[in-house]
Amino acid sequence: MDEWTSHNSNPSRLWKSLKKDNPNLDEQFFRLPNGGWDITRLKQAVDEKNQLSQKIKQEESKILTLLKFEEEQRIMWLEGARIKSSKEVEFDTFRIGLGMFFIPAVIQLWIFFAMVSGPLAHGLEVFYDTWWVLIISNLVMWSSVPVMTMTLAKQVNKLDQHLKHLN
Repeated sequence: MDEWTSHNSNPSRLWKSLKKDNPNLDEQFFRLPNGGWDITRLKQAVDEKNQLSQKIKQEESKILTLLKFEEEQRIMWLEGARIKSSKEVEFDTFRIGLGMFFIPAVIQLWIFFAMVSGPLAHGLEVFYDTWWVLIISNLVMWSSVPVMTMTLAKQVNKLDQHLKHLN
């Protein structure tokens, strides 16, 4: 029985292939009482091994397909979120700049009313005590103008880009 010439049906090769994959196999299970190989059991074991490896490959393929699908969904969701955020106009920075413009103006008006509400000496004293507040508030007020214009320019550009895609 050991004189088989076919690669797929050679019992010794089948046994070596099985033994290589699982060294714990009992050789006597695959032998006949006369010492020859039980070809049916060997082929059945090889077929089971091949089916198992095929099943593992199919499972791996399914997992890879699922992972690719999930990655594509994530990319589509991120792209949708990016498109949605590109449509939204944000005025938070503009509001901060607006506050930086009007709060110092209110402070300056308050100081001005404090200066003109009393006699001239009192007004000069108020001016002398608060001149640094007036300078700082003017700096804050005029530094807010570029913040507001830059923010508005960015938002107008964002709207222009969105409208270009619609046309």
